[in-house]
Amino acid sequence: MIPVSRIEIVIDAPHVPQVIAVLARHGLHGYSLIRSVTGSGERGRRLGDELTSVSSNNYLLTTCPPERLEAVTEDLRPLLARVGGMCLVSDARFLDH
Repeated sequence: MIPVSRIEIVIDAPHVPQVIAVLARHGLHGYSLIRSVTGSGERGRRLGDELTSVSSNNYLLTTCPPERLEAVTEDLRPLLARVGGMCLVSDARFLDH
């Protein structure tokens, strides 16, 4: 198994392309995206059944080498500070196959 840093981001749908661009700048091209995530947070409840997807949350999961984590998160920080959302980081192990 390969040690990695797991990055989980929940952000409004219109800002997903910006997150993907940040990840790409750091060579992180693989991710999983789940649309219309529901839950409750600092901006109240998000139901995921709005007429448009403009205010729906999306969940993006990716991994990166631990030595790149600080650069990636520091690049994400200004975007999240400006538009909201959350980012969770944890240690994980990637099953090499």
